[in-house]
Amino acid sequence: MTQLGNDATITEYAQQLEQYQIICKDKQGGEMISNHALKLKFINGMRPDLKLAVRTQINYDMSFDEIVAKATVIADIHKSAPHKNTPAKDKQW
Repeated sequence: MTQLGNDATITEYAQQLEQYQIICKDKQGGEMISNHALKLKFINGMRPDLKLAVRTQINYDMSFDEIVAKATVIADIHKSAPHKNTPAKDKQW
């Protein structure tokens, strides 16, 4: 599986994982990666800020596509939200 950089979109990341699931078969041609494992890998592979936000908005009974759609919406919100600069702890004023 190729490595995706931090600038990969949620959709690109999801597509890469789905392709990996399709390719990985056992000797009898059965799936080696379950749908639940695919969902876990998708969530755990996200940036920490997105992972935290997405985990609170989904449950693993949702379909993979529903989770991806929810993550895409959350990622778009994170992009458009203004970044809050927190003052350094070592500065007095």
